[in-house]
Amino acid sequence: MKTFKEFTKLDEALITFGGKAYPKFGQVVIQAGGAGSGKGFIQSNLIGLEGKFINVDDVKTWVSKSIQLRGLIKAKTGIDISYEALPLSDPKNTGILHDIISNVMGITDKLDAMLFKSIATSAPDRKPNLIFDVTLKDLDKLQRITRNVIPLGYEKDNIHIVWVITPIEVAVKQNTERGQKEGGRSVSKEILFATHTGAAMTLKSLIFSELSDVTEYLNGDIWIAFNSAGVDSELKRSEPTPNKVFTKRKLKGGSFIAKGANYIKIKKQGSPIKIPDQEMIDKISSYVPDNSGWKDKSSK
Repeated sequence: MKTFKEFTKLDEALITFGGKAYPKFGQVVIQAGGAGSGKGFIQSNLIGLEGKFINVDDVKTWVSKSIQLRGLIKAKTGIDISYEALPLSDPKNTGILHDIISNVMGITDKLDAMLFKSIATSAPDRKPNLIFDVTLKDLDKLQRITRNVIPLGYEKDNIHIVWVITPIEVAVKQNTERGQKEGGRSVSKEILFATHTGAAMTLKSLIFSELSDVTEYLNGDIWIAFNSAGVDSELKRSEPTPNKVFTKRKLKGGSFIAKGANYIKIKKQGSPIKIPDQEMIDKISSYVPDNSGWKDKSSK
């Protein structure tokens, strides 16, 4: 088995699925990680796949801007969810809006049902790629995602996980900064820690537990992406390179590539999980909350 350093000795960074860069159809990527972990950065700069993005935070933004939905919600709950009345920079308001959208109004489920209905009628070889942005704080969420997509024609071999890990103190800082931006949103520290702990425990269970088999849910690739800016990855301006595949995205100021990224494939499509070596376990345990159980496996 390759060591942690051998896995991460990469100059041009790109996370691929099924051994292919930018497959056009039939892939499901579950991008997991706690609040403030920087999944958006990984998605924009390292994920070698484009598809329909499913993210409840985007739904919150869309609903809060919809005059019609705001009116319906106020009529039913008496709550004005416009950003002026319910600024999402306050973590309590973020929780209130999430509860209204998901539980009171059932908007998230209705949108998912509409998307899945359109997918069900598409040709078997033309199923759109799906990218789920979730915390994956418990196995139940993984089960619900796979239970929904497999009947739609997606193969287990084409369902993948990318676990984005950021040092917990960095996630706290990024969550605070996100809430301070105009129109920004943040979650409470309690919820943030819970999402990071839950994600770490879920992946630990999938990797090490003798009681659960990951192939019950999926049999694609599983990646771990370490995401401490300036430590695990950096962005550099790209140069024309016609014979190489790079991770290129249009950012403000031009075209950039992600270089020197620390990510590891611990499961290859159709193959068993490879248990991380001690160096990798130590790095994971230094990033995730102490109560997630990873410290027990660390040599530190």
